[in-house]
Amino acid sequence: MGVAGELYLSGVQLARGYVGRPDLSADRFVASPFGSGERMYRTGDLVRWSSEGDLEYIGRTDFQVKFRGQRIELGEIEAALTAHGSVLSAAVVVRGSVMGDQLVGYVVPAVGSVVDVSVLRGFVGERVPGYMVPAAVVVLDAFPLNSSGKLDRALLPEPVFEARVFRAPVSSVELVVASAFVGVLGVDRVGLDDDFFELGGNSLIAMKLTANLSSTLDFDVPVRMLFGASTPESLAARIEEARESGSATPDDHAIGVLFPVRIEGQRPPLFYIHAMSGLAWKASGFAPYLEADTPIYGLQTPVMTEAWALPTSVDELAHRYVREMIDVNPTGPFNIIGHSVGGFIGHACAVLLREQGFEVSLFMVDPRHPREVDDDVALENTRDMAASWGVELGEGADVNSLDRSQIIAIGKTLDSVSFMTETQIGALYDFASASGELIAGYEPRKYDGDVVMFRAAAGMDMDFTVTDEWRSVIGGQITDIDIDSNHTSMMHPDKLELIGPIVAEYLRTQEKRSS
Repeated sequence: MGVAGELYLSGVQLARGYVGRPDLSADRFVASPFGSGERMYRTGDLVRWSSEGDLEYIGRTDFQVKFRGQRIELGEIEAALTAHGSVLSAAVVVRGSVMGDQLVGYVVPAVGSVVDVSVLRGFVGERVPGYMVPAAVVVLDAFPLNSSGKLDRALLPEPVFEARVFRAPVSSVELVVASAFVGVLGVDRVGLDDDFFELGGNSLIAMKLTANLSSTLDFDVPVRMLFGASTPESLAARIEEARESGSATPDDHAIGVLFPVRIEGQRPPLFYIHAMSGLAWKASGFAPYLEADTPIYGLQTPVMTEAWALPTSVDELAHRYVREMIDVNPTGPFNIIGHSVGGFIGHACAVLLREQGFEVSLFMVDPRHPREVDDDVALENTRDMAASWGVELGEGADVNSLDRSQIIAIGKTLDSVSFMTETQIGALYDFASASGELIAGYEPRKYDGDVVMFRAAAGMDMDFTVTDEWRSVIGGQITDIDIDSNHTSMMHPDKLELIGPIVAEYLRTQEKRSS
């Protein structure tokens, strides 16, 4: 509900295709995943379900573009513009500028109305993510039309972009850092205040960035430096401080129980709970999709930094993580997303928080019982742990032949985790190995709220789904969203292109309801 998607039609009334157009027929008439040999028609219309059960038309999907690393529907922005009472019609395009690609909105005023551009941009910002708000809005008396009477986007006038504050790098380290951002993110230029994660960076790109910086500066810049210092100004300052002290170990943010990705912002934070790897670095992948004033934190296994024995239950971890959440956000509400075993822990956290009277929005990313993921639980957990380090162990990899000491040795060769001690890497391995047993006999208590369930659909039996496993312990509505992915890859950047905007849209909808 409230999530935009393309409208498909099916049934006995459906045509067989377009006459004499096999190419167009193949594109629009596609196989239905819900029947045997049936077809569906892709309308190209972007719609969403309303709370009243009606389909709301948003726009067309013909103009899907990739903008600053995010795949967006221009029709969704156009629908937000036309939802304002002063606007009769709208069009959105991507234009090049000295500041890089920018979204530009063109609007025709409604009869008798005057469009206040600043008010309109604020109105749109309440309905779409910040990265989808047009940088400029051009008001026209009428749209240019082609000979068929349709909008001719090529004839839309060039906009005049408002000047914005751009603070250029000054010191040599700032210049190196900003240049490295440009290189790995593929953007035109980067200023001192531009955030790595908001520009489309993620934990895997962060490894490439820090490797480049280490080579250029001839000084070890571990990936953990970027977490909590993700602008060129703050990262350069952290590097210079480490150089002066002769140590590249400024803090334990990267391995602490509470892992800060973005701490500024007035909106309720998003808390991401780790998978079997125990690390929550992939929380950074949500930064480009959420509003810029939404804090983001990861929650990580305590075994790396505290004198913890391996946890013996999901509830034990849930109590620990709830304390961290309440310390950050004492009055709530709480937005929680957990992948794999993190889904189990997130569900338990939601139960505890609801018992204390807090409002909770819960997202569960393929929280499957380990026996469904792979017959060899330890093997799958090792794959998951390796993936969190940026290493892909294919299906044919002989992981079973590696013992604990060999896994630790591999970790010490990787930039992503080489800063950890052997004890810490070993603790991660032990946690990953034990995670299957942690949830094998777990009996969840009932959570009385709604859940958005992201399900890995690749190679999975959809007759009895992960939703069916959880239905008895979820009292509210379950919104199922299938992702073409296997279990381990659900948090990869290409999958987050699908998951991130859905999470952002759901949180905006919840915020509107509570206001």
